[in-house]
Amino acid sequence: MQGQRPYHVLALVGYQKGRFLVADPYMEKGWPDKVYWTSTKNFMRVYHSRHARAVEIR
Repeated sequence: MQGQRPYHVLALVGYQKGRFLVADPYMEKGWPDKVYWTSTKNFMRVYHSRHARAVEIR
């Protein structure tokens, strides 16, 4: 969601109106912001650009 990296997997770990808290388990140790907030608009843009693949809610 940040920069131009391809997103293989993301975990949604929180939600507040208008934004999602995202964890990227494949980020390398030295990369900043392994868990970060992103707007709903940005999340949906990326989600649909990846062909709206699986989301599991627990």
